[in-house]
Amino acid sequence: MLRNNGAYHYFIMKGNYDTRYCSRIAPGEKRNCQDIAAQENYKQKNAGNEALPIYSKYYKRYAARVRVKQIKETDFKKWKYAAVTKRDECSDGKITTDEFIEWLESSFPNRKKKV
Repeated sequence: MLRNNGAYHYFIMKGNYDTRYCSRIAPGEKRNCQDIAAQENYKQKNAGNEALPIYSKYYKRYAARVRVKQIKETDFKKWKYAAVTKRDECSDGKITTDEFIEWLESSFPNRKKKV
Protein backbone atom coordinates (compact mmCIF):
# COMPACT_ATOMS: atom_id res chain seq x y z
CA MET A 1 0.00 0.00 0.00
CA LEU A 2 1.15 3.49 -0.82
CA ARG A 3 0.13 6.39 1.37
CA ASN A 4 -0.66 9.62 -0.43
CA ASN A 5 -2.13 12.73 1.22
CA GLY A 6 -3.40 10.78 4.22
CA ALA A 7 -5.16 8.16 2.08
CA TYR A 8 -3.92 4.70 1.21
CA HIS A 9 -3.72 3.57 -2.40
CA TYR A 10 -3.08 0.04 -3.54
CA PHE A 11 -0.62 -0.73 -6.31
CA ILE A 12 0.41 -3.87 -8.15
CA MET A 13 4.00 -5.07 -7.95
CA LYS A 14 5.54 -5.78 -11.33
CA GLY A 15 8.36 -8.26 -11.86
CA ASN A 16 9.86 -10.24 -9.00
CA TYR A 17 8.03 -9.95 -5.71
CA ASP A 18 11.22 -10.23 -3.70
CA THR A 19 12.70 -7.09 -5.30
CA ARG A 20 14.51 -4.75 -2.94
CA TYR A 21 14.27 -1.63 -5.07
CA CYS A 22 11.41 -0.03 -6.96
CA SER A 23 11.35 0.63 -10.67
CA ARG A 24 10.19 4.23 -10.35
CA ILE A 25 12.39 7.18 -11.22
CA ALA A 26 12.94 9.61 -8.34
CA PRO A 27 12.45 13.33 -8.94
CA GLY A 28 15.64 14.82 -10.37
CA GLU A 29 17.02 11.45 -11.43
CA LYS A 30 17.23 9.85 -14.85
CA ARG A 31 17.50 6.24 -13.70
CA ASN A 32 15.28 4.10 -11.51
CA CYS A 33 16.21 2.78 -8.06
CA GLN A 34 17.06 -0.68 -9.41
CA ASP A 35 19.62 0.69 -11.88
CA ILE A 36 21.23 2.96 -9.30
CA ALA A 37 21.42 0.17 -6.71
CA ALA A 38 22.85 -2.28 -9.25
CA GLN A 39 25.62 0.14 -10.15
CA GLU A 40 26.44 0.85 -6.50
CA ASN A 41 26.52 -2.88 -5.67
CA TYR A 42 28.85 -3.51 -8.63
CA LYS A 43 31.20 -0.75 -7.45
CA GLN A 44 31.26 -2.11 -3.88
CA LYS A 45 31.81 -5.69 -5.04
CA ASN A 46 34.75 -4.78 -7.26
CA ALA A 47 36.29 -2.00 -5.16
CA GLY A 48 39.43 -3.96 -4.27
CA ASN A 49 39.92 -5.62 -7.64
CA GLU A 50 42.96 -4.04 -9.34
CA ALA A 51 42.50 -5.96 -12.59
CA LEU A 52 39.15 -4.40 -13.55
CA PRO A 53 40.27 -0.79 -14.14
CA ILE A 54 43.32 -2.05 -16.06
CA TYR A 55 41.13 -4.27 -18.24
CA SER A 56 38.67 -1.44 -18.79
CA LYS A 57 41.43 0.92 -19.94
CA TYR A 58 42.77 -1.52 -22.53
CA TYR A 59 39.28 -2.61 -23.61
CA LYS A 60 38.43 1.01 -24.43
CA ARG A 61 41.65 1.37 -26.43
CA TYR A 62 40.99 -1.77 -28.42
CA ALA A 63 37.32 -0.88 -29.00
CA ALA A 64 38.36 2.56 -30.29
CA ARG A 65 40.63 0.90 -32.83
CA VAL A 66 37.74 -1.26 -33.97
CA ARG A 67 35.55 1.83 -34.45
CA VAL A 68 38.13 3.47 -36.71
CA LYS A 69 38.61 0.17 -38.54
CA GLN A 70 42.27 -0.33 -37.57
CA ILE A 71 41.33 -3.73 -36.15
CA LYS A 72 38.73 -6.20 -37.40
CA GLU A 73 35.71 -7.03 -35.25
CA THR A 74 36.58 -10.76 -35.28
CA ASP A 75 40.09 -10.03 -33.98
CA PHE A 76 38.58 -7.86 -31.25
CA LYS A 77 36.26 -10.67 -30.14
CA LYS A 78 39.20 -13.10 -29.91
CA TRP A 79 41.24 -10.55 -27.96
CA LYS A 80 38.33 -9.83 -25.63
CA TYR A 81 37.91 -13.52 -24.75
CA ALA A 82 41.63 -13.88 -24.02
CA ALA A 83 41.69 -10.61 -22.07
CA VAL A 84 38.76 -11.64 -19.87
CA THR A 85 40.51 -14.93 -19.14
CA LYS A 86 43.72 -13.10 -18.18
CA ARG A 87 41.71 -10.56 -16.13
CA ASP A 88 40.12 -13.38 -14.15
CA GLU A 89 43.52 -15.01 -13.62
CA CYS A 90 44.83 -11.70 -12.28
CA SER A 91 41.78 -11.28 -10.04
CA ASP A 92 42.28 -14.79 -8.67
CA GLY A 93 45.98 -14.12 -7.97
CA LYS A 94 47.31 -16.60 -10.54
CA ILE A 95 49.25 -13.82 -12.31
CA THR A 96 50.40 -10.42 -11.06
CA THR A 97 49.05 -7.10 -12.27
CA ASP A 98 52.41 -6.40 -13.91
CA GLU A 99 52.17 -9.66 -15.86
CA PHE A 100 48.62 -8.77 -16.84
CA ILE A 101 49.66 -5.31 -18.08
CA GLU A 102 52.61 -6.83 -19.95
CA TRP A 103 50.28 -9.29 -21.68
CA LEU A 104 47.83 -6.51 -22.58
CA GLU A 105 50.61 -4.36 -24.02
CA SER A 106 51.97 -7.25 -26.09
CA SER A 107 48.51 -8.17 -27.37
CA PHE A 108 48.09 -4.89 -29.29
CA PRO A 109 49.10 -5.21 -32.96
CA ASN A 110 51.40 -2.50 -34.34
CA ARG A 111 51.82 -0.91 -30.93
CA LYS A 112 55.06 0.90 -30.20
CA LYS A 113 56.15 0.46 -26.62
CA LYS A 114 56.96 3.52 -24.59
CA VAL A 115 60.57 3.75 -23.49
